[in-house]
Amino acid sequence: MNKSKLYRKYLKLIKSGKCKLGIRKLSLLSYRGHLNSQKYLSKAYYYGKYVSENYEKAAKWTRYACLQGDADSQFLLGLMYEEGNGLEQNTLKAINWKKRAALQSHERAIVSLGIIYLWGNDSIKENKKEALKWFRKGAKIKSSQCYYYLSLIIQVWLCWLVNQGT
Repeated sequence: MNKSKLYRKYLKLIKSGKCKLGIRKLSLLSYRGHLNSQKYLSKAYYYGKYVSENYEKAAKWTRYACLQGDADSQFLLGLMYEEGNGLEQNTLKAINWKKRAALQSHERAIVSLGIIYLWGNDSIKENKKEALKWFRKGAKIKSSQCYYYLSLIIQVWLCWLVNQGT
């Protein structure tokens, strides 16, 4: 049986109430490199769905999926580093993983990077030019949140210009 069929079979086990067996089988499939199994386990442990919440296990499975280039997992790993969930809090690693996702046009990663650079934080200085770069990238994929932030920046800039003339 191919990995995709096994994956669906194991999900049915979990949803039928045989959670421990299904999770154990998904773990074996994940170790064999099945991306969807890795993503499922990552989110199951992160959000505590069908298993006890366990950020360390979530980080483990998220890393495996990241190594396969999965943008959703890269963004989630960035959040885990940003919040210190299952990993030591590290803003620079958070930004690195979010950038990997954003470069694959992951909308939430793009918006998150734009906001980080727009306002700055304890580890990153505010950088309007970098924020604009990410919001423009988001506008290219028609992100309503990026449109919002771009319009906000333009309004502030226009107010500044008007005030310069008075």
